[in-house]
Amino acid sequence: MRAHRIEFNLAQLVILATLAAWLMAGCASTSKTLIITGDSLVSLATQFDAVSRHVTTACVAKQYTVATCDAFRTFSDKFKAAYPATRTLWNAGTQYEDKGLAAAAQDSYAKLVADLAPFLSMIGGK
Repeated sequence: MRAHRIEFNLAQLVILATLAAWLMAGCASTSKTLIITGDSLVSLATQFDAVSRHVTTACVAKQYTVATCDAFRTFSDKFKAAYPATRTLWNAGTQYEDKGLAAAAQDSYAKLVADLAPFLSMIGGK
């Protein structure tokens, strides 16, 4: 039997990691709530960084419209403010086993993931 080598670029790995996290969260939970972990928070930051580098480079090269670049800049500012708060909520929720804080962190995380998704899809073909 011949072994085949499968290669993925960064964008494909990020998308696969996101899908895997969503699938694992769905399997681990009986509710519709997304279960987040420290690793998923780190993964989200890594994904944002990859998208940010890609979009910044593409905007400087004028590969995207001004509207797209402005939309990402607006999202980026919101992400940079919301991510540390989400991480703090998650840390407090897990440290104190506070379901309210954990739920707030999950809601914030889900919003960040959803808002990042359209920009993440932009690097899917690169």
